[in-house]
Amino acid sequence: MNQSPLYIAILAALSTSTLSSVSYAETDKLKKITVAATVEEAAPQEETHTSAELLENGNSETGDVLRQINGVSAARKGGHGLDPQIRGQQYAQLNILLDGAKIEGGCPNRMDPPTSYSEVSSYDEIVVIRGVNSVLNGPGGSGGTILFNRQKPTYNPEKPVSGEVSIGKSNILNYETNAEVQTVGKTGYVVVQGSRKDANNYTDGNGDVVKSSYNTNQGHIDLGWTPSDNHHLKLSAEKSRTEDALYPGAAMDAPETEGTMLRLKYEGRQLSEAIADVDIDLYRSTVDHVMNNFDLRTPPSPTMKKETPTSTESNGAKIKLTSHLGKTQFDYGMQLESINKDATLWNRSVTPNTSLNYMWPDVTNTTKSLFAETNTLLSQQSNLIVGLRYDQVDAKADNINQAPTGAPGNTPSSVYAKTYTDYNGEDSASEDNLSGVLRFENTFAPNYKWYLGASHTKRTADATERFMSKWGMMSGTQTSWVGNPNIKPEQHNQIDLGIGKKTAQLNWNVSVWYDKVNDYILRDLATNQYDNGIKTTAKDKTEVYVNVDAELYGADLEADYRMTPAFTAGGQFSLTKGRNTTDNRNIAMISAPTGSLHATYRPSNWHLGGRLNFALEQTDIDKAYTPEANHGETPAWNTLDIYGGYQLSKTWQINAGIDNLMDHAYYDHLSYDPVDPTVYKNNEPGRNYWAKVTAKF
Repeated sequence: MNQSPLYIAILAALSTSTLSSVSYAETDKLKKITVAATVEEAAPQEETHTSAELLENGNSETGDVLRQINGVSAARKGGHGLDPQIRGQQYAQLNILLDGAKIEGGCPNRMDPPTSYSEVSSYDEIVVIRGVNSVLNGPGGSGGTILFNRQKPTYNPEKPVSGEVSIGKSNILNYETNAEVQTVGKTGYVVVQGSRKDANNYTDGNGDVVKSSYNTNQGHIDLGWTPSDNHHLKLSAEKSRTEDALYPGAAMDAPETEGTMLRLKYEGRQLSEAIADVDIDLYRSTVDHVMNNFDLRTPPSPTMKKETPTSTESNGAKIKLTSHLGKTQFDYGMQLESINKDATLWNRSVTPNTSLNYMWPDVTNTTKSLFAETNTLLSQQSNLIVGLRYDQVDAKADNINQAPTGAPGNTPSSVYAKTYTDYNGEDSASEDNLSGVLRFENTFAPNYKWYLGASHTKRTADATERFMSKWGMMSGTQTSWVGNPNIKPEQHNQIDLGIGKKTAQLNWNVSVWYDKVNDYILRDLATNQYDNGIKTTAKDKTEVYVNVDAELYGADLEADYRMTPAFTAGGQFSLTKGRNTTDNRNIAMISAPTGSLHATYRPSNWHLGGRLNFALEQTDIDKAYTPEANHGETPAWNTLDIYGGYQLSKTWQINAGIDNLMDHAYYDHLSYDPVDPTVYKNNEPGRNYWAKVTAKF
């Protein structure tokens, strides 16, 4: 990454902060105010879950694991890379950070969303924020934020070396292993972790085999320096590789995908009276992804062997400073984010191979940000949060005038010109986006809390929405996929209201939200948008991007009741609705209303639990985009999981269970491929037996 002024400023702040005095009286500093509610508080918009509690099922694929969290759904294309959705929003509408770093998937058709590079067992906790409750997590994030966090190891002089090894087996996973060893001293630590999964083609509830196998290897190393309680510096390197991944819900499979991440993090606490805390994150991540229709499946014909090698690179830097004045906490700083994506579709049926489309024509999105947020303690029961964020966005495609060797007419610029009436050769775009949040939180009566939040969030288009260039025919039908270089950023105006109660026995909360979106970025068939800037030369099943107005709204409910010290029961439910108000149509592919009921009995060193998962019928479909004859409404479904565990000793623990005990055949409403409408509805796994043995030392 070039040494930009922001980069130099971050290094300067790091050097000065580590030398600053920490001798001022701690009583002069306002205690840190938690900006967002957590799972331990009533009425949370933000939930924190440990990885251990989320892994009490037989499928540890990250997207599948996230489905357990209220409000999170996920689309399935195969066994690997389930793509999360929150509040009817997905893709670039979500902020996903892996221990402070961002990684961008290499597949334009979302075989490998960012979560596919996050091995859940390698993280300590997962934080899910529904909607917007802060401006500190990054640009955009109108639908929500998912944070995968690793905690600093704790020094124990009696046990400087510790570790954990686990091995699991299920019908879905032929085997999975994970091992971690950490050595912790007074002034530093080393953590080494690695995992491997070997997944089978699973069988659905009808007894049919779903081609969904894959192999993954993942590992990371953390080198930490902790010269005092107030300073923590961590250098981290991570690598994830997936091979032979099958995707029945796509036109191709992925023979190999590799992601790498380098991170440097600094945390400074109680540094001076002027600047109490400093948080710095620097990262670089890369992805190399190959997908084709011939290595792992039989191509439609010997003359239709297609392959798309892709690459992405993400670089980021963020500095956040914290100061206190009276009863107000100030968090402020700056951030730089640069994402490059490059993808070319090749014809491998001819020699020499010829290029057909520059799908991502060497696209770079650069975002420079300033942010500030205050949290003021109005009283012992109330606090007010005010945040403001400015994002200066530059997007550029360097290869829009490059001609593919096998299709000279498919220069990206000519593809855009054949699709959009307002395209005049633009290869770049610039935006000045302002976002803000206003939030009031209040505790009233014993253990009750409520909040009211309002936010305005601008979300810029990603490389696919702005510069995708895929022009072609299939069986005489135009099946192109074209980004819009002049697409406007989405403007989300959200209101959140929640109330809840937290006691030793009972924890419940209810929240409702509404999101009025100006310039919503809609992916649609060209034939539906001829009056909205689309040329008639884009026809048949050509996919385009246009701005419309939309509204999204919904509710989330959760409750847990501890009937006895050993027995707990509860449930959760999430509902989302979405409407394209410009065209008076439903928004396609929004999750059905989903929920679960659960009960767990933990009398001593063993436990037994059950979970009833369910989804209601999804009847809100966009027939103009997903015709009912091909896609239709999704029926309701339910599955029952049972699980248990036994702590054999301080070292050994065994867990086991059965997912989908009744072997129901069902599919999720999100699980289909909108690019290829001939591929539809991938059934979820049937009955799945699983067991896992863990040893801690």
